[in-house]
Amino acid sequence: MKKINKNLLIILILFQSIIFSNTNIFAQKAIVVHNDVGAFIDSVEVFKYLLFIDYSFDEIKGAQVFKNPDDSYKLLIYLGHGNVIEKQIDKENVNQISERIKLIENHFIKDDTTEYSIQLFNGSLFNGKISSFSNNKIEFYSSSVGSIGIATKDVIRVNKYDSVKAKSFVLGENPHSSRYFYAPSAIPLDKGEGYFQDIYLLFISGNYAISDHTTLGAGFSIIPGIDVGEQAFFVNAKVAYQITEKFYLGGGGLYFGIGDLGGSIGIGYAVGTYGSKDHNVTFGAGYGYSGNALMETPVFTLCGMTRISKRISLMTENWLGTVSYEEGIPPDYVDTRTIREFQTLISYGLRFFGDKLSVDLAFMNVPTTGEFLFPGIPYIDFVVRF
Repeated sequence: MKKINKNLLIILILFQSIIFSNTNIFAQKAIVVHNDVGAFIDSVEVFKYLLFIDYSFDEIKGAQVFKNPDDSYKLLIYLGHGNVIEKQIDKENVNQISERIKLIENHFIKDDTTEYSIQLFNGSLFNGKISSFSNNKIEFYSSSVGSIGIATKDVIRVNKYDSVKAKSFVLGENPHSSRYFYAPSAIPLDKGEGYFQDIYLLFISGNYAISDHTTLGAGFSIIPGIDVGEQAFFVNAKVAYQITEKFYLGGGGLYFGIGDLGGSIGIGYAVGTYGSKDHNVTFGAGYGYSGNALMETPVFTLCGMTRISKRISLMTENWLGTVSYEEGIPPDYVDTRTIREFQTLISYGLRFFGDKLSVDLAFMNVPTTGEFLFPGIPYIDFVVRF
């Protein structure tokens, strides 16, 4: 029924616009300014995206944007009692409308007395009960600040109050959730994002997201005393998707070579991450080759991070696998035998981060060798995000 009523309204408005404009409406084309709305923006969508706030939400019935044959634009705003506002606009105005639809979320329900969170463009966040909501001002009551009014034009989001999300907003989003010390999580970077990483000031790498799901990277060593042609280098790729609200799945590959000295390692891997960007655990499995031989067993990773303050996360990264090597047989050690040992590399430490820069300080150990050194071998890296 609602759809029928909307269609009838569109038909009535179409005839009204023909009479009002006294022009050949069929020489124009009603356009869709954003995929979240149709060619006719109804009153519900106007309120949801806080559009055309020069006019009362109670009076406005809808709006349309038309493109003329000369590539100019016209905005028609339909008000109550048959009133129509016609405005000549340009491409920039159309883009501004589209941008508001993309950015703004308003989920307020009229006469709802539960608490809402109101976020402003300047980053401010208010929580309270909304008493009135107009195109000019939102009035609400908060137990912390009392009664307050906010200009509607300054609002970017209005949502039901959620204490967990409110805490996340205060902390700010973790900007370094796509990796641990070195191992990747299954949380993807957004398209166009990337980072540079420097481990021990000796291993430099960069990663860049060519899409919302695919990240490519490469790096090399700058170890003093070693010729350029003998330095190590590597390339890597990761594809990752968010499957549910708290589960991510990804996979990729890594190729590691040692310049003119020869020798290489290649590995394909899959990772699954459970949790949020601030608190998560990741299990990974990889299999590949070393030198000219396939690995006899896969390699596993178990990693996790938890955010303990606005600028600090506690992290661990652990590798598990079988190491094979040749050992001479006594007493003459002429003959050799292959030794296979299960080894684990564990690491734990802190990540200190800002919006763009992070520093990891950790310790590594290989307890399965029987030579546990507390607290471990120091590890440090620097990451700059762009």
